[in-house]
Amino acid sequence: MKTILVPTDFSVAAQMACQYAAALARATRSQLVLLHTYHVPVSYGSVAGKASRSARLEKQQGRKLEVFRRDLSEAYGIEARMLVMPGLAAEQVPSLAEALAADLVVMGTRRNGDPTRSLLGSVTTGVISRSAVPVLVIPEGVVFRQPKEIVLATDFQTVPDPHAFGVLGTLTRQFGAAIRVVHVRSTKPDVVAAGSDSALENALEDLEHTYELVTDDDKVHGLEQYLAETGPDWLVMLPHRYPFLNRLFHRSFTRHMALHASLPLLVLPGNA
Repeated sequence: MKTILVPTDFSVAAQMACQYAAALARATRSQLVLLHTYHVPVSYGSVAGKASRSARLEKQQGRKLEVFRRDLSEAYGIEARMLVMPGLAAEQVPSLAEALAADLVVMGTRRNGDPTRSLLGSVTTGVISRSAVPVLVIPEGVVFRQPKEIVLATDFQTVPDPHAFGVLGTLTRQFGAAIRVVHVRSTKPDVVAAGSDSALENALEDLEHTYELVTDDDKVHGLEQYLAETGPDWLVMLPHRYPFLNRLFHRSFTRHMALHASLPLLVLPGNA
């Protein structure tokens, strides 16, 4: 692994995700790229006024990001770069990740007191839905520790992307982790995409892994309960249906924090 991209809006959650990413970069000897995006509303005066405002914002935010970049680089002994650009993070992060040939995007999530809102947040879910690069989501307050037990949740509907699984393989070998492949099935027969189960086995053949089956008609509940009982270090998902991923993190704030407050989520893009 060579490059880790970390977007930041300077929130507490984003700064902690940057620290997590810096520790991960040190452990994997990767380069860290910090990104801050800013947006000037279309209604902001004349074209000249908007350009002037944009230039001031870029300079102001650039100074702020440079201080943070320098502190991270010195504290963790890593190579860190920074980029400041206009635009929406949900759109810029995926395109920049591809342009930089980044291996991983790391993002933070805030603790949100409003249980009616998705805890992943619109920016994070936007990045996940667009990204061709694996995205590691770090809940606020989580500090880096080497993962030893990784749960890979699959519905056998998504054919693994070889590059994305290459990143998972690199991280698994780096930390000597074991993978538990978990499939939550209902009492009704599941429909499995043709070849997806064998493709997954081929992707995992060089990695230490086992398979576990959970039966629950509510697949979200089944996965949540399994995670609560087994306490893995990371959860890995290949979301075939984006609403399922969003639903998993749409549960009540209390319940989510009880089950996932210290559980990073690695989302791997798939081929289907």
